[in-house]
Amino acid sequence: MPSVPFSLILTAAGASRRFSSDTKKEFSELDGHSVLYRAAEPFFRLDGLKIAVVTYAPGQEHSTRLAMEDLADRGVPVYFTPGGETRQASVKNALELLSGLGLEGLVLIHDGARPFVSVPVIGNVIDAALKTGAASAVVPVADSVVRSDGQLFGQYVDRSGLYCVQTPQAFDFQSILRAHRLASEEGRSFSDDISVYQTYIGPAAVAAGDRGNIKITWQEDLRSNGGNFRTGYGWDLHALSPGRPLMIGGVMIPSDRGEVAHSDGDVLIHAIIDAILGALALGDIGQHFPDTDPAYSGADSADLLRRTLELAGRPEIINLDCTVILEKPKLAPFIIPIRARLASIMGLDASRVSVKAKTAEHLGAIGCGEAVSALACVLISR
Repeated sequence: MPSVPFSLILTAAGASRRFSSDTKKEFSELDGHSVLYRAAEPFFRLDGLKIAVVTYAPGQEHSTRLAMEDLADRGVPVYFTPGGETRQASVKNALELLSGLGLEGLVLIHDGARPFVSVPVIGNVIDAALKTGAASAVVPVADSVVRSDGQLFGQYVDRSGLYCVQTPQAFDFQSILRAHRLASEEGRSFSDDISVYQTYIGPAAVAAGDRGNIKITWQEDLRSNGGNFRTGYGWDLHALSPGRPLMIGGVMIPSDRGEVAHSDGDVLIHAIIDAILGALALGDIGQHFPDTDPAYSGADSADLLRRTLELAGRPEIINLDCTVILEKPKLAPFIIPIRARLASIMGLDASRVSVKAKTAEHLGAIGCGEAVSALACVLISR
């Protein structure tokens, strides 16, 4: 996905009437964060995000700010604007705020109650909008569709060519602003921003969505993440040789022996790379960084890990658990620095990174000091 500059509008001004809770659905807790945070966070992983605007319901500005505060350290300005009587009016308020800031380029509009959006879906929408001026994530209708009065079955509807419309939706900023202004002047109501755009500007493109990208409507939706969690397992082994540096998790360990490898040989980072690639079915480290390519001779494995995260669409790492098997030197004094270094490379809090050290009890090549091995297990939220 290209690194395209864009702004983001998050809609969170609805009344949540169907949610049947004292807590507004966007403020409900989901895996340790608010639903609104979960809806916003994947966009904040992209370098292209320049500014975000969040709409809020009457009397809810403080709660909306609290729901977003964990994103305050991402370096992206976040503005808050009151919503209108309808979602359409709320979006127009946000667009007018962006207009006052002199924004151009693409704007993405996303439901603040859609917390399972993934970076690949965002990328699909951006790519499609760059070609046509507007696009929305969609998924084909899977169930049979029937007209009914709510009591008896009526005529079945042919579902071929039917799609469920999701967010995000992406637009050329000036075009969608003009469309919303015209809709407001004429007093017309629309179901979403694509319908506003198509009425006043022109056709919009469809982009591949994700069935897991559901919108929270009822409380039971919080228990359905659509299969967005993925696990990956990685393992690596390197021979040790005198005169080589011993790199473990991006930290150089004082030792008279180090890994024999085409790159810097960081056995732990190599295992982590394979775990991330495996979780997303993207192959293995040898496919992406082959040891036959001179470009990777002596390569910094920390850089390879960063490139892997980019390749994987900057997935959210829920937690990482690693084990290094090395007879000597003892790694206990280096565990905290290794955790801190890995957290820094991956953009994580160190509390999400576990590193353990074991010996091979003097058994085999590792036990004889001739090799080092590492295992990594990662949990990813897409």
